[in-house]
Amino acid sequence: IILTAPLLGLGYGAAQPAFQALAIQSAPIERAGVSTATYFLALDISVGAGSVILALLASAVGYQYLYMFTAVTMIVALALYHIWIKKYTPLEL
Repeated sequence: IILTAPLLGLGYGAAQPAFQALAIQSAPIERAGVSTATYFLALDISVGAGSVILALLASAVGYQYLYMFTAVTMIVALALYHIWIKKYTPLEL
């Protein structure tokens, strides 16, 4: 836990401002405040709802299957992201 905590902190510390900047850049300048509020609202809802859903799933099937389910979910999400990016982003070497 002590070794992974800094990695988790670095990940959140790098990802959260990057995603917030993407949210602001995707909106017109006069709607930057709304964009920021929407981003943080979605972040709070996803963290809160995700905790409840995963807790219910863990109590129903156990932690072993919960970890397998979340691992498979992340692998599928990564594959879909990779397909999406390859489809809409030109290859630049």
